[in-house]
Amino acid sequence: MTITIIVFGLLIGAAVHEAAHALALRRLGIPISHAGLGLPLAPVLTIRTPWLPFDFTLSPWLVGAYVAHDEDYDAQVDSALMSAADDV
Repeated sequence: MTITIIVFGLLIGAAVHEAAHALALRRLGIPISHAGLGLPLAPVLTIRTPWLPFDFTLSPWLVGAYVAHDEDYDAQVDSALMSAADDV
């Protein structure tokens, strides 16, 4: 019973931690492509809702959590940094 409580507490902590990452990304205007609880290994349950602008996955491998930003954003940041470097 004690181990179950510890694992559940760690999962709640990981979910809150990643929710803070998601809020920071949203506040900075960085689009989020997906987030999840557990390692993204098969099988996963993908949840799409009208009130979340990204896919949320739930995995039975409850070892961690993650938030991933949109891959196109990397290219936008790289081009902005390159143009800023050219201006110097």
